[in-house]
Amino acid sequence: MFHICRIVPHMRSSVTPAMRQNPTLGKATTKTTKALRAGISTKTQLSGPEQAIRRQARDVLAGTGGKRLMLGLSCSISQKVQDSHLQLVTDELSR
Repeated sequence: MFHICRIVPHMRSSVTPAMRQNPTLGKATTKTTKALRAGISTKTQLSGPEQAIRRQARDVLAGTGGKRLMLGLSCSISQKVQDSHLQLVTDELSR
């Protein structure tokens, strides 16, 4: 697995593909043959709304074609995230 933030050498903290300083997932797939880990932003995973969670999940899947991808919730899952928000991501993967 290749964490997308490693493509941007000056970054030290974990970030999501939605952050501007990260390359698009499509571009990242051209820079490595490893799997990419991408996810839903921390703010969105905690507060939603449902449509934003689903949109971010679909965007990540579209960016990689669903291949060589580990979709999760940002770089870590907050203990405060609602189970229903986790289920939304699972639902999008099942489509």
